[in-house]
Amino acid sequence: MTLRQITLLFASLFAASIAFAANPQKPAVSDIAAGLLSIKIDGMQDLPISGLKMVKSGEQTVFISSNGRFAFYGGKLMDIWTQQEIKALADIDNIANRIDLSRMKLKADDLAR
Repeated sequence: MTLRQITLLFASLFAASIAFAANPQKPAVSDIAAGLLSIKIDGMQDLPISGLKMVKSGEQTVFISSNGRFAFYGGKLMDIWTQQEIKALADIDNIANRIDLSRMKLKADDLAR
């Protein structure tokens, strides 16, 4: 990703955060997750918490799981792989403990090779 693309991403996120502050509508979870997938990491440090890292990208801070699947962003817990927010205990079983292969664009026949 080029510096120009990163700058545009952060400008978009900043503009969106201002717009959302004035307007209580929430951004789509898939948009947030897609943005997290495309950030440039400036630094990362292990925390004294098993399986959690703090990631700095410019002025933004994201807490992300060691495997890169879960992130705390904007006060929300996100499953980045499925691009869904985890809001309730039931979501852990329905979202986090399963991998939806159809969303990963994988063909079962290709996995057998």
